[in-house]
Amino acid sequence: MTLLGLIDGLALLCAFYPSIDSTPLMPTRSDDIAMGMCPAADQSETTLAKDSPVLISLPDTLYISVSTIPHAGQGVFALRPLPPATRFGPYAGVRTREPSEAARKSGRSWILPNGEWIDASEESSSNWMVKVNSWVGSGRRAPNLAVTLDDEMDVYYDVMEWIEVGEELLISYGHEYDTLLEQRRAKREERGPDEG
Repeated sequence: MTLLGLIDGLALLCAFYPSIDSTPLMPTRSDDIAMGMCPAADQSETTLAKDSPVLISLPDTLYISVSTIPHAGQGVFALRPLPPATRFGPYAGVRTREPSEAARKSGRSWILPNGEWIDASEESSSNWMVKVNSWVGSGRRAPNLAVTLDDEMDVYYDVMEWIEVGEELLISYGHEYDTLLEQRRAKREERGPDEG
């Protein structure tokens, strides 16, 4: 799909707009919450239905396309410049203390400091934020979004630096998982491009 086709399609979607929080961002240590992902999580979907909650919830400032990170599937990109302190969220999903097997393996869950999971393994309970990838393997020195929590333990993604048009939005999944992703990327490079 071309960018113009994508823009035309986005005009038809119900979208929410990112809010600019007038209060200073309160950074959350990346180890305070962790992505509940299985190393074999498959995020390689290439198409989304027009009525998908992932697309319906997508802000008009963003679009979904093939990630710039090898083997990462789809990613989220800026359609317009995004200033620091732009807040996206909350991350949608089912709250649970007893995660399903799907939640553990989907790559679409956050584990909160209070022991709860936000399980977005079912597309019907998720939103576009499930498509934001880890910065590991991007060539960047750090993510351009901070993962933060509010008082109700809702997960938000806050823009930390200007994000330009066409730039992929990237987060940290937490130190432990980012390290695992880096190890997997290094093994792929050792094997070579033909061996996956």
